[in-house]
Amino acid sequence: MASQGDSAERLTQAAMLTMIFLFTGMRISEIFTLQVANVHLEADPPYIQGGVKTEAGRDRVIPIYSRVLPFFRFFHVRQMAPFSPCNIG
Repeated sequence: MASQGDSAERLTQAAMLTMIFLFTGMRISEIFTLQVANVHLEADPPYIQGGVKTEAGRDRVIPIYSRVLPFFRFFHVRQMAPFSPCNIG
């Protein structure tokens, strides 16, 4: 059984992913298949390149809003990209 600390950590990660969804407009499948090479945190401005559903959406450039940049850094530092659900639970 997971400890309260583990549960709190999972909830925090889920909240961060929710904010990433909201501020990027990416679909769940796009976030979960996002590759580290497509996350450009040091660019000015930071952005991700991705998309899967339509030809127009493939490889689109999505700026990373400053409020969610720390969340991308959190997952990137932990090598949790692609952002897979197995990394949350």
